[in-house]
Amino acid sequence: MKLSIPTLSLLLLPAAASAQDGGLSFSIAAEETPKEKAWEEPAKFAWTSTDGEDSFSVDVAAKASAAVIPKTDAVGSAFLVINVNDEESDLQERYKAGVSLSYDLSLGPDSTDGGALPAPSTPTLILNPSVAFQRKAVYAEDDLDPCETDPSLVFCDTQYEETLQFVLNMQYSQDWLEKPIVFSAPLAPKTPANIDKSSPTFAYGLVPSLALFHDEVIADAVDATTGMKTDGGVSGVKLKLAGSVSPRFLDYRLTLRGSIQSIEAFDRDPMRKTLFPASAASGSISLDYNFVSLAFAEEAGWKPAIGVSYKEGADPLAGRGDEAQTIVAFKLSYVPNKD
Repeated sequence: MKLSIPTLSLLLLPAAASAQDGGLSFSIAAEETPKEKAWEEPAKFAWTSTDGEDSFSVDVAAKASAAVIPKTDAVGSAFLVINVNDEESDLQERYKAGVSLSYDLSLGPDSTDGGALPAPSTPTLILNPSVAFQRKAVYAEDDLDPCETDPSLVFCDTQYEETLQFVLNMQYSQDWLEKPIVFSAPLAPKTPANIDKSSPTFAYGLVPSLALFHDEVIADAVDATTGMKTDGGVSGVKLKLAGSVSPRFLDYRLTLRGSIQSIEAFDRDPMRKTLFPASAASGSISLDYNFVSLAFAEEAGWKPAIGVSYKEGADPLAGRGDEAQTIVAFKLSYVPNKD
C-alpha cells in the first residue's frame, strides 16, 4: 500500500483557472470526459518516502471549454491529461493533449404535451468525438536474455511510443441515473432554489459509456519479443460503467466510487499485437472525504478531498500494464459554473 502526503503545490493550476471569461470554462478531474459531473474521480496527487526511496503519483486532466455553435448544446474543448507513477511495482508515464466536441442528443420528447408540461425524464446521449496526441512510456521487461548479453539494446531501457488517437465516446444520461435524495432538512436554508442542490442527505450516480477508438503509431518503440518496431494501428471498442454513492458525513461528505471497463481490439496491425492485447479489463474503487459541502449536480468551484484508491488491471490505451495499485492521496477537482 502506498501511503501519501498531500501535495497541493505539486500540480495546481493558477487561481485564474476558476474564472470564466467570454464563455470559456475550465475543469479539473482525473480523466477527460464528455461532460463534467459532480461525482467524477478527482485529480490525484501523492508522494511517498519509504526506506529512503521517494516516489510520486499524479493523475490529472485539465480542460478548457466553450460553446462553438450558438443556440445549441455543442461545446468544444481542448484538454491535457497527465498520468505519472514512478513506483517500481506500477510504473506509468503518459501525456495526452487533444481537442474534442461534446453534443447532447435528446432521445425522447422535451415535453409531454407539445411544450406545456416538462417531460419527467428525457434520456440523452452525450456524443464526444475527439482527436489527441499521446506519448507514453514502454518499459523494459525484467530478465530479458538479450539484455543480459547486451544491455545497450534499445528495448533494454524505457522507450517512448507516440500515437494519434481518434475516439468517439458515447455516454448515456437520464435523471434517474444520478439523483440527490433528501431524507432530512438540508444543511443550507430550505428554499425552492437549493433544496436538492444544497447538500442532499444521500446521492448516487451511474454513468454507462461506450467508445469507438483508433490508435495509430507515429513514433514507434521496439518490441523486445520480436525485435521489430511497433508500427501500425489498433481499432476497437471500450465499454465502461462508473458509479458512485455519497452520504453526508459529519460536516461534509463521503463519496464511494467504482468503475469497471473492458477494451476489445477488433483490428490490430501485426506489429502492435504484442504490446496491445486483443482484450483487456480493469477496475477501480475509491473512498474520499470531501472538504466542502458538495452539492450533487450543479455546484461549481474547487472541491478538495483526501481518500484512498485501488486500481487493478490493464489499460493499453493509457499505457498502463496489468498491475494493482493502492494509493492514499490528496485529491482535487474543479467544476465550472454552467451559467
